[in-house]
Amino acid sequence: MKSNKLIKLGILAFVMITISVVVNERDGKKKDSFIKGSYFIQGVNPDEISKITISSGEKMVTFVKDDKSFNIADKSGYTADRQMINKIFEAILNIKIRSKVALGQKYFAGLGNGENPQSIVVRFFNETGRKSLGVLIGKIDDECNSNYVRREGAKVVYTTDKAVPDIKLQPEDYYTKRLLVGSDEDFNRVIVSHEMGGYEIARRTKGIELVDECLAGKTYDSEAIISVFHSLVHLNIKDVMPLNKFTGTKLELTATLFKNDKTIYHFQFGKMDDRHYVVVTPEIDYLGDLNIRKNESLNSLRKKEKILVAGDVVQEFRVKHEGWIYLIDQDTIGRIKKNKKDFLIKSEYQQN
Repeated sequence: MKSNKLIKLGILAFVMITISVVVNERDGKKKDSFIKGSYFIQGVNPDEISKITISSGEKMVTFVKDDKSFNIADKSGYTADRQMINKIFEAILNIKIRSKVALGQKYFAGLGNGENPQSIVVRFFNETGRKSLGVLIGKIDDECNSNYVRREGAKVVYTTDKAVPDIKLQPEDYYTKRLLVGSDEDFNRVIVSHEMGGYEIARRTKGIELVDECLAGKTYDSEAIISVFHSLVHLNIKDVMPLNKFTGTKLELTATLFKNDKTIYHFQFGKMDDRHYVVVTPEIDYLGDLNIRKNESLNSLRKKEKILVAGDVVQEFRVKHEGWIYLIDQDTIGRIKKNKKDFLIKSEYQQN
């Protein structure tokens, strides 16, 4: 959709305006010119970076760019969160220097700015695989709330005008933890099925209720019902794995979640090594004609536009999640795998 393209262009423009400046020094090979308050790194265009590595001691995470996004090499190429990647660029390229503090290799270790676990090293590589930039970020100067920084290969150490934002070192820090987008109110129905039965929950005028005419008039545990809804809408992932590497078993437990925008999400749960996993597949709940007719009403056109937007959402979700399986919290299965009578309060259950 045009709106999505405009948003992406806006983000790119913001990043470029923030960090686009002229190169003054590269890897210590050019003459050092210290100006207080100037940008530490200049002239790097994020659009030309095809690989990023972040390391500290034995820890390291690597990102490789494809046509559209950066992928986490340490997670079999799973798509990295765009905002987290932008934070890496912003953290490095928005550094401003306060002062020059040391010259020479003998000072590096004492400042926590050598090639050791005290430092974080961020490297950017261009499309040919050549390193464009390496930055070492040393320990924080508590008195000034700043870091020591040095370009890799340079002989000068600087202090920053403020502390460099925290740069994560674990692959798990760079992908979105929630599978779905939206609040509980954005979803209206869930159907759960398993080998011992199942149930349906729907959002109605009085709130989220269990759908069952046979048990009409009975008192339900509303918190347990809401918990099921919330658990699926806000399902968090703990780890990600290519689906073709999953060697466990498919559980006879599925859930289908319906969203107000006509998108539907099917959850298939599995188990491997006493841990629970889920695969989520999207679809759109619409089989009508989307062709625009002559003299079609504005209301009808708006409905079709919403369906088209929902179609884009489904396609984006499918591209990102198809071929992947996600490790989830063990408690999620316990909250979901219930029968209708499990939602009745104890006194009501005894009457049945």
